[in-house]
Amino acid sequence: MTRRRLLTHMDLDGATCAILFLLIEPDAHVEFHDYNTINSAVRKHLRGGDPVLLADISPDEETLRWAAEKWPASLAIYDHHASGAWGKIHDDLPRVSGAFDSNGSGADLMHTLLEPQLARVLDGHQVAAIDWLLEATRARDLWQRDAEAWEDGCLLTQLVKYMGVARFVDWAVVRLRRCELLLSPSLLQILKAREERDAETARDIATHAFRAMDDEGRTYYWVIASRMASEIGHAIGEMYEDAEYAAIMLPVYRSVELRSKGKVHCGDLGRSRGGGGHADAGGYTMDLDAMPAEMARFIEQRTGL
Repeated sequence: MTRRRLLTHMDLDGATCAILFLLIEPDAHVEFHDYNTINSAVRKHLRGGDPVLLADISPDEETLRWAAEKWPASLAIYDHHASGAWGKIHDDLPRVSGAFDSNGSGADLMHTLLEPQLARVLDGHQVAAIDWLLEATRARDLWQRDAEAWEDGCLLTQLVKYMGVARFVDWAVVRLRRCELLLSPSLLQILKAREERDAETARDIATHAFRAMDDEGRTYYWVIASRMASEIGHAIGEMYEDAEYAAIMLPVYRSVELRSKGKVHCGDLGRSRGGGGHADAGGYTMDLDAMPAEMARFIEQRTGL
């Protein structure tokens, strides 16, 4: 496989993509991006002559069409976001290699791509560890709360937040090469205590959520926070029986995160407001023109945005 510069997402799914890639390309260059930085990064690297592999994230349609026209052979995309540009127009770009499948995680797509190489460098114990990591990542990223691996995915997410995504990836690659557990008993104890504290904080924040109705007549609860969007969204879903979805505004990131328990497709809702996501988790950039009226008024009055 041609060595590429990997650009991936800043969450657990993106981290798992990076882990898989570094297990077979230990000297590869990996960057972690969000949707505010991915477009400029793709343009910079392609203009500089660097082949780019994107995993679990893709640029907007303008950047994607620009790249496909100028440097199709230098670009490969493995993304599972149905509401992202790659999910919407990949069939129109036959010269760009990659894959799309919204039924799994970005790491699942990367694993399919890299499985032959991984089979040559990993033993049976390491393969089993990778399978577990993929299951945990899939459960957490697709918000599959009933999945057996859901709790492990939540704990790994805690670890990514605690260590930072780049440090977590480096640490995980070393431990996997040594056939060491990622979640040792002592680490599990620490992470579970941290998870319980975060859940308590999320419940406290959720008690201050505002009840509202959107333009389609759906009941949702919204709140402003600085972090822990998933935990707060889960708490709102547990605390308010009439909540069809939760909207968590994160002004520091200029984003609105959406969470649901199956009553609303968050990816479709996010896409209708310029963002995207999955069935039970999505979001969009904080834009007063795209936000529901009552949320926009609150932001204007309280923050001056």
